[in-house]
Amino acid sequence: MILNYEQIDDLRIRLAKIAKLCKKARHDLSHFSGKTKEEKKIKKGLELIYNEVLDPAFISLTL
Repeated sequence: MILNYEQIDDLRIRLAKIAKLCKKARHDLSHFSGKTKEEKKIKKGLELIYNEVLDPAFISLTL
């Protein structure tokens, strides 16, 4: 699929919004003690999504 500049810009904006929400959620989770298995799983999942998917995609779109 080939995207035009307008679609790429729209995608970049959407990714930035998602990355911002994910970053905020990760920050909010940092205040949890992480004692329960569920909290650890949620935090690890958010970090994985942010670090492995959103951040690289956003960086590649801003180049």
